[in-house]
Amino acid sequence: EEDTKITYAEARKRIALWLPYTEGKSFEVRDVTSEFNVGSAEGKHNVRQALSNLKREGVLSGDRGRYRYINRELEPLNWVEADTNEILDIKWPYGWGDSTSFGFDDNLTLFPNSIVVVSGPTNIGKSGLALNVVALNCDSWECRYLTNEMGAEELKDRLSNFEEHYALTDEFGSSKFEAAVRYDNYEDVILPKGLTVIDYLDPGENAYMVGQQVDAIRRRLNGGVVFIVMQKKMGSEYAIGGQYSEHRARIVLHIDRDKNGQDFLLVKKAKKCRKENLNGKKFTFSLRNNGTQFYNIRPYVEGENG
Repeated sequence: EEDTKITYAEARKRIALWLPYTEGKSFEVRDVTSEFNVGSAEGKHNVRQALSNLKREGVLSGDRGRYRYINRELEPLNWVEADTNEILDIKWPYGWGDSTSFGFDDNLTLFPNSIVVVSGPTNIGKSGLALNVVALNCDSWECRYLTNEMGAEELKDRLSNFEEHYALTDEFGSSKFEAAVRYDNYEDVILPKGLTVIDYLDPGENAYMVGQQVDAIRRRLNGGVVFIVMQKKMGSEYAIGGQYSEHRARIVLHIDRDKNGQDFLLVKKAKKCRKENLNGKKFTFSLRNNGTQFYNIRPYVEGENG
């Protein structure tokens, strides 16, 4: 039912309460009238007047009929008392049975509240890497694995390849980590103090919104870490969503395939390496057992046939 009696005072009050929930996104007059079910000419005029005055008062910014809520709240950083030795203990995938390594352990540095992005084309090892992260860390971290592709049966089938090496259930037969299906609004279900793996984040029709989705996830962290798997076209420089998909990440890993059909992992971004600088380094590898176990990890050589 259309609200034909909204006054200027009521419009301003409702808008003021609604603005913080816009989370920095721009909006138009019609978005506001739709939100509050305003259909009368008088009501729409009052909404426009309220928005105009809020802009004049510095509450809103914008032009040409688009507005954005100006949020001046800051999250203080007490850098003086920060502990630079508070590095997250993350165990990284390695070569099963042959002791080969990407060189990530005790090298790649993640501080609390970090984002890791893993991107690549379909069926190339992204989920394999994600499952390795869960299997290797579920004893020392509270872990949550979120998938939008696998059901319980497929997940169990893939995890069965770890059983010989890692106990993924406790003495009572319960899983050491939580697994769930999730398609969107991941910021509502991550573990603020734990390790969350999102396999995978689909930004939907508006791929450019992926940056805001990652920001929302980052704001929910309180000492934890999130690994975000994303789709990427073969040979593309960025995941779906372009450069916005990587802005907040402290580590960005690309898994891709060269023109000779050789799979490789690129360390596209590592903000801090404690031993060897791996930025720009490529590694090739083999995947076995339903894409869950890495083998024969070695420096990438162009033209090599794995």
